[in-house]
Amino acid sequence: VGGTLVEAPSQMTTTDVLSRWGDVADTSKPIKWILVHTLLDVPATGSNGEYFVRYGPLVTRNAQPQNPITVTQNAGSIFVNTGPAIFEISQTDFKLFTNVWIDKDRDNVVEQNSDDLIATADPNNGLIASFIPDPANAPTQTTMYTSQIRAGDRVFIEPDSGPLHTTVTAEFKV
Repeated sequence: VGGTLVEAPSQMTTTDVLSRWGDVADTSKPIKWILVHTLLDVPATGSNGEYFVRYGPLVTRNAQPQNPITVTQNAGSIFVNTGPAIFEISQTDFKLFTNVWIDKDRDNVVEQNSDDLIATADPNNGLIASFIPDPANAPTQTTMYTSQIRAGDRVFIEPDSGPLHTTVTAEFKV
């Protein structure tokens, strides 16, 4: 809530609790520090006033972001839609981003089957990295690593994801 008592859109979850009065794992203990995600319009050379957090069992959150982030899953892919862009992340064949679309014509609509597609991954290769242990023998000692998903690897949406902040995690066994 701002100094004018106008509620600002915010997002916080139990994973955003940084410290409690007592053991942080003990959810019966009061929260000491929590990470709050919010969107505020602050001038580049100024201040936008003072903000504070209201809390308690009778407090409800009403302000919603104008363009919330949405996350959907289907057919082995995660789609993160930020409004001006959509990112596709494969859960079966990691390529960082499988596809990226942006609202090129700024009509507030990202069209996934159009000219809005600006990047697409090579279907035969994931992310590729080269390791050269001895640069003097580079042609004979180059090791290539690719980011193909194997058994035990996973790509998933973190539980702290919401309308202002979303986390997609990729875990790989080395």
